[in-house]
Amino acid sequence: MNATNINTINTITAPEVKPLGDYGTCLEIHVSLPTFTRKDRTASKQVARSNNANEKRVGVSKKLLDMPELDALTQTKTMIYAVRKTFGTTMGENKFFIPNINIIECKNELDDLLNQYNGALKSEFIRAYPGGVQQAQLNAENEGLGYLFDPSQYPSVDSLYSKIGATACWHELPSSGIISDIHKQAQESLRDEFAKNATRAQETLMNGVWERLREPLANMSKRLEYDDEGKPINGHFKGTLVDNVLEIVELMKFCNVGNDPRMEQVRVDLKRALTGVTYDGLKTSAEARKRTKAEVDKIIDNLPSLGF
Repeated sequence: MNATNINTINTITAPEVKPLGDYGTCLEIHVSLPTFTRKDRTASKQVARSNNANEKRVGVSKKLLDMPELDALTQTKTMIYAVRKTFGTTMGENKFFIPNINIIECKNELDDLLNQYNGALKSEFIRAYPGGVQQAQLNAENEGLGYLFDPSQYPSVDSLYSKIGATACWHELPSSGIISDIHKQAQESLRDEFAKNATRAQETLMNGVWERLREPLANMSKRLEYDDEGKPINGHFKGTLVDNVLEIVELMKFCNVGNDPRMEQVRVDLKRALTGVTYDGLKTSAEARKRTKAEVDKIIDNLPSLGF
């Protein structure tokens, strides 16, 4: 960052801290599912000894179950966690801030996935589970690896009901409209604490946006680096290269709750730099790759450090 930019940023007045509830809602998600993957100490020791290796440096993991019903649950679990990232940004452990404009769409998509996970998919897996355990034992015996099967590593059918589940909690955040509900004396005694918490929450939210942006930007810069012969130095990029950045750029518009002028400027610069840029264009044009990479690198250099 050059001296001019530094001086400009230093003169910016700190944005007013407003209640987060004026901008959106907090979403908390928890999804539970046994991994059905274990480290097998006996097998690890055997592999280490047969290869004259240190036992502490060898680990053999085994997949306890190979069932399409389990795969369906695992895939849906991934999709549930992906929803909160698509529509919001992190506020803390298991908590995401969802802007008002995204709440309805996010809730509809999330409710559908939760119903699938807690309903049909869970029931189908539990119904098929005993047969899956029997098949795992039979496979181990047929392969001469009966010692790898340990019945104690498989939960009971009854316990699975409590071990499998997904919940989404929407927490109302403090807003201008609910301040009067707080007792006046409590307001007065906790005023400084409320202010610190509000500032901390806003900083966490904004930092989360910067972190979400930095990864796809760094990946784009890396993938657009080609040698003089027109060959990618860090591997070929995928068709989602541009979309992954634009997705965050769109989110920045609604998650800039502090009205941070730096974030807005980065959003505008990225929007301008990537307008008209396509996967096919980057693939076929060395000039387009060079120009886009230069723009992206310039923006990366001006991002807040945030300890990166």
